[in-house]
Amino acid sequence: MTTNYTKNIGQSEFSNLLEIKTVQFEKGDVILQLEIDEKHINGIDTVHGGVIATLIDNIIGATITSIVNLPSTTINLNIQYLSPATSGVLSAKANMLHIGYKIVTGEGIIADEKGNVIAKGTGTFKILHPKSQEIN
Repeated sequence: MTTNYTKNIGQSEFSNLLEIKTVQFEKGDVILQLEIDEKHINGIDTVHGGVIATLIDNIIGATITSIVNLPSTTINLNIQYLSPATSGVLSAKANMLHIGYKIVTGEGIIADEKGNVIAKGTGTFKILHPKSQEIN
């Protein structure tokens, strides 16, 4: 029996807490958005770096799931914060740099409504194959 893991994208309690929305979900083409709210702002009146990191982690993971229809987990995440965000809507997109049987590396990009890049990140994820399918 094949499970459709895509039904859970954007529906975790943590994503709901941050109010991350999935606005597009097609194979290899996923867009997440976050409307900046007071709860996302840090002590210097910009979006907290952890919120940005979460968006990048989520967009890469969601894009992987859209392609392989299996869950994955983050092995490594590297973020470059390029510009502060203070208000408006942030959009996240990802592209895959390498897709293997067990390991996938992708790049996530966060932009504001004007198209300014707020942050970029790369992530390496392990695809969580069912135990009966895993190769040792």
